[in-house]
Amino acid sequence: MNRVSICLMVFLVFGVSFVTAPVAETDGPIFLGDYDGDGILDEFDNCIEAWNGLPDAPVAGPPGDSCAPQQDDDEDGYGNACGTDFNNDLGVGIDDLSLAISEATHYSETINADINCDGATGLDDLNVALGTLGIEPGPSGLSCAGSFPCPPIVSW
Repeated sequence: MNRVSICLMVFLVFGVSFVTAPVAETDGPIFLGDYDGDGILDEFDNCIEAWNGLPDAPVAGPPGDSCAPQQDDDEDGYGNACGTDFNNDLGVGIDDLSLAISEATHYSETINADINCDGATGLDDLNVALGTLGIEPGPSGLSCAGSFPCPPIVSW
């Protein structure tokens, strides 16, 4: 029996309920209660599956990412790293992609499509938005996600 199995057994025997990470086969590491390894427990993380956490997190952030931990510019409960629903209708569609393209070609104060927080909406951001077409934003661990305002519980 390895250490992870022993730890899980201890948690199960004593009824500790804060362990929320899925136990499954994965290509990357799984940190109990922190699926993406960004240093923010899933229940407080506004992007459970996308790194947007602490600079000294167990897993390094994506290259070129300069977002503040848990940054959520439109306060919809989905952090910039997984919040490509720019019109906040709880689905990522062509309308959101159109808004991102508009933001990339000229600055707008109505939306912020700068997903990686590098200071400008560019092809890298449009690529992420395109990859999320047809899905819901998130997932987020915040109970208020999808309502406004839904500020991050954890911020620095």
